[in-house]
Parts: sequence; structure tokens; C-alpha cells
Amino acid sequence: MSNYEKIKTLYFSEDKTQIEIAKIIGVSSQYVSKVLRSMPEYYKVNKDRRYDRQLRYKANKIKAIWDKRKQIKMQDEAIFGYLKLKQAQNAIEMSKRYVG
Repeated sequence: MSNYEKIKTLYFSEDKTQIEIAKIIGVSSQYVSKVLRSMPEYYKVNKDRRYDRQLRYKANKIKAIWDKRKQIKMQDEAIFGYLKLKQAQNAIEMSKRYVG
């Protein structure tokens, strides 16, 4: 099997990246890129992969934002609970001072 066929199989069938293909075959990533760009179907597949990467990036970014908000909310709730406890303790102590 020629390098051309190996590259075509690895890229289109196994969804490998250019760098992974270069390591597997033992050639440079520039060579892999040059071979792929000579294939007409490369541009459509590359465009689809780029779109998928953008969607994953946006989804991960949104998840990170929600995780951060959740973490902040938990911290705020912990602080609020602590302040309520301190307020209750201070109220009891102050009532003892004025009653006794």
C-alpha cells in the first residue's frame, strides 16, 4: 500500500489527524498535508471537521462557564450559611448581656 493510500485511509476512514498520520507512517506532517490537499474530498471533510471542532469548543466553553457559576454559587451559599450562624450566635450573646 502506498503512502497516498495509507494517508487516505487513516484520514478519511479512521479520522486521524495529520500529525497522527505522520507519526504512524513516518513522514513529515507537511508531506501529509500536501498529499491530503491533492485529494478533492479533503476540503469538504476538513470543513466538516473544523465545524465539529468549533461546536465542541463552544460546548466545552459553556460547560466551563456553568461549572464556574456553580462553584461560585456553592461558595456564596457556604459564606451565607456561616454568616447566618454567626448572626444567630451574636444575637444570643447580645440578648444575654442585656437581660442579665
